[in-house]
Amino acid sequence: MPGSLFPTTRRSVIEALRSGDVEERTRAYDTLAAIYWRPLYKYARIIHGRDATDAEDLTQSLMLQAFERGGLEGYDSRRASFRTFLRVVFDRLIANHDKHAARLKRGGHFDFFSAEVELNLEHATEDPEEYFQQQWIKSLFATAVDRCREALDPLTFAIFESYDLAPEAGVTYTKLARDHGVSEMTITNRLAGARRRFREIALALVREITASEEEFRNEARALFAVFRLRDVAVRPDFEGTRYTLVREIARGGMGIVYEAIDRELNRRVAIKVAGTQSRIEAELIAGLEHPGIIPIHDAGVLPDGRAFYVMKLVRGSTLSETPHGVAEAVRLCVRISEPVAFAHARGVVHRDLKPSNIMLGEFGEVLVMDWGVAVAGTPGYMAPEEERTPRSDVFALGVLLREFLARENVPRRLRAIVTKATARDPNDRYASAREFSEDLVRFLDDQPVAAYPENAVDVLLRWVHRNRALLAVIAAYLVMRIVVLLIWHR
Repeated sequence: MPGSLFPTTRRSVIEALRSGDVEERTRAYDTLAAIYWRPLYKYARIIHGRDATDAEDLTQSLMLQAFERGGLEGYDSRRASFRTFLRVVFDRLIANHDKHAARLKRGGHFDFFSAEVELNLEHATEDPEEYFQQQWIKSLFATAVDRCREALDPLTFAIFESYDLAPEAGVTYTKLARDHGVSEMTITNRLAGARRRFREIALALVREITASEEEFRNEARALFAVFRLRDVAVRPDFEGTRYTLVREIARGGMGIVYEAIDRELNRRVAIKVAGTQSRIEAELIAGLEHPGIIPIHDAGVLPDGRAFYVMKLVRGSTLSETPHGVAEAVRLCVRISEPVAFAHARGVVHRDLKPSNIMLGEFGEVLVMDWGVAVAGTPGYMAPEEERTPRSDVFALGVLLREFLARENVPRRLRAIVTKATARDPNDRYASAREFSEDLVRFLDDQPVAAYPENAVDVLLRWVHRNRALLAVIAAYLVMRIVVLLIWHR
């Protein structure tokens, strides 16, 4: 790497920890703790096989030792990197630790439970140095991301986060431009600026926690050998709340959903984390109490400024397979339409109805998610007009029904319903999801539908279809009578 990429003006944490100034030492300790507490805890758990309580005590012991003036004496930058030195000191601390001594909790603010959860998702290498380096890189990147979030304006960070940190499948500059209402050139420029700022912040952090130019260069090279930022970014900080994250459930353009534990009520919940739109969505859903809409339990703002809301955890899957049979497809579309119609009656438009926003619960529930926060919608399901109204949702419902029926022999009356729902002119569509749903129910009940004006032949055919059982009995009776008469006349 060219020398110009490496900042040289920031005072090293190692030097500051030796300072007689308590404030300077405290600032240095905060930086050291932010980078190292999680790698140290995991190192004790995985490499040394200590239980969670031991690992907590040992990690906090080393952190206290680092804070004390002279606590890390003996470090020589000519012999090893500070990271390696700290690991060796930790090894010695663990070796001298008496597991049977009375343990004294030393306090602290580290969320050890979240690190414990992460251990269940990781596979450790057998090389202690390699494992510790991996955890160090993850922690340093996470700290750099937090500082970058503070340094960048919200739009630039949102673009950076969507494309580099937590991209959904198929994210493109075109999609980002559409989602944020800007040009692709703006996306390109903002992303380049964010990457440059992130690199500056990350390198400044490395400068803070290294003691020599050579160590700095080596650690910087190790850091930027990681190409995918999202592979090392850790999850949101829920410290100070009643929730502990367990795992990521889903992610998309509107945010990330996690499974979490509500420690106060001892139950599993789902938490959605996003920007300000998450708060808007929470407020919308809170006013929509319907069996087809997942209820909101709580909402708040994280230390990094992102909003989150807590909802019921529903086991199931999104709508990935189309139903089999015309009647089943229509019934499913009616059930999807019910919560949408309920929302329309209260002035709320969904804006982005599509299979991935519809969940089928393990007990047969049909739930509509991600309410009212999309800027435009999803191509293929998005109505052609710019203004989002209930008729825009009707268009998406019509597209869903058309997809459900793609492999079926569709009756003319049902084809007419789909055509009316997906008309290009909003005025030619159903005015609301309720009107659309009511026409589908009439179709299921073999009644006249609003989308299809019937002639006399249609009325007759529908009457025959509706009374086919009775007609079959009459036909059987007539055949029997004819047979009896023929036998009688012989």
